[in-house]
Amino acid sequence: MKHQQVVPDYAAMLQTSGTCLCLVFCGWILFKLVHAVFWLPGYLEKNQGRLYQKLEQQHDAPSDAAEDDLLPQSKADVDGLQDANAERNAENADATIEEEQEDDELEENSDREETDSVGSESDSKKHK
Repeated sequence: MKHQQVVPDYAAMLQTSGTCLCLVFCGWILFKLVHAVFWLPGYLEKNQGRLYQKLEQQHDAPSDAAEDDLLPQSKADVDGLQDANAERNAENADATIEEEQEDDELEENSDREETDSVGSESDSKKHK
C-alpha cells in the first residue's frame, strides 16, 4: 500500500459547520414558537383570572365610610382646580386684550407712516 496524503478543505468545513449552526438556530426558534403557541393561551387565562381577582378584591375592600371620607377631599380638590383654571382664563383673557390693543396701535402707526411716505412722494413730484 502506498502512502497517501490527506489535504483538508477548510472552506468546505467552515461552510458545512456554518450551515449546521444555522439549521440548529432555526430549529431552536421553531421550538420556541411552537412552545409559545401552546403555552401562551394558558398563561394569559391564568393572568386574566388573577387580574379579575384583584379587581374584585379592590372593589370589595373599600368601606362606605372610607368612600365618604374621600369624596369631600376630592370635591375640595376639584373646586380648587376650577378656581385656579378660572384665574388662568382671566389672566389669559387680559393678556389677549392687551395684545390686540398693541396690534391695533402698530397697525395705526404703520398706516400713518404709509400715508406720510405717500404724501412726501407727491410733494416731491409737485416741486419738480
